[in-house]
Amino acid sequence: MRIWTKSSLLATVSSAYSTFFDNELGGSLHGESNVGLTAFGRSVVAEIETSGMVLDLAHSSPQVAVDVLAITSMPIIVSHTGLHGHCPTLLTS
Repeated sequence: MRIWTKSSLLATVSSAYSTFFDNELGGSLHGESNVGLTAFGRSVVAEIETSGMVLDLAHSSPQVAVDVLAITSMPIIVSHTGLHGHCPTLLTS
C-alpha cells in the first residue's frame, strides 16, 4: 500500500491518471475493468479543485470522466486522445 502525503499526492496526480493500468485512483482507458473513481480518487479530485490545479483526464476510463464531471465544476481537459473509431475505448464527445 502506498502512503500519500498532500505534497506527494499533488506532485504525482498528473502521472497517476496518465497510466495504462487501473490504479488506486480509478480506471484507466486501457485498463481491464472500466471502473470509475475510487473513494481515494474522489478525495484527490476534491484536493485538486481546492488547490486550483487543472485535471487532465487523458488515459482515464470513460467512467472516471463521468464520475469527475458529476462531482466537480472545475475546468477539465483531455490533453490528448485518439480516434474513437480506431480504439472504441476512447472517450467520445
